[in-house]
Amino acid sequence: MLGRTAAQVAEVATVRDFTQGAVRSSGNPLDVAISYSHHLGKSVDHTISVLNNPGSGTPNTRTNVYQLLTSWSGHVTSWTRRPHRGLHVIRYEDMLAEPERTFGSVTAFLGLKPPRLRLMRAIERVTADPALHTPDLGGTARTAQVTRAVCEALAGDNE
Repeated sequence: MLGRTAAQVAEVATVRDFTQGAVRSSGNPLDVAISYSHHLGKSVDHTISVLNNPGSGTPNTRTNVYQLLTSWSGHVTSWTRRPHRGLHVIRYEDMLAEPERTFGSVTAFLGLKPPRLRLMRAIERVTADPALHTPDLGGTARTAQVTRAVCEALAGDNE
């Protein structure tokens, strides 16, 4: 579901028809420009022009279906303007500054109730792995990978 606007998700079906819900991470566009430029394999200047373009979208190729992304502000607004019980939006900066609170809110949204110590061990285990560092920390991992890794660490034995 990541990468689609909220309206596109709503058109497909109710999120909770298929999953517990959708967690959408968002971040400072200055950080996003750097990360997204790596993803696109383009310069940061090119990526900034993409992020500022209200007609921006993904390529329509044999392996990818076109999606309208809009500008960065339009994209974020599509996820945040109308709260929905099946959608939980978190900020990347909060994952760094307040990981226990942020991931605690994600686990609560998903109906999980890990003990505080287990949640902290999962966060510590994931953040200690250099393969899960995002570009702003000198790595190449995407935010979705980090979130998924914390959830997997919670589900597994992380003692």
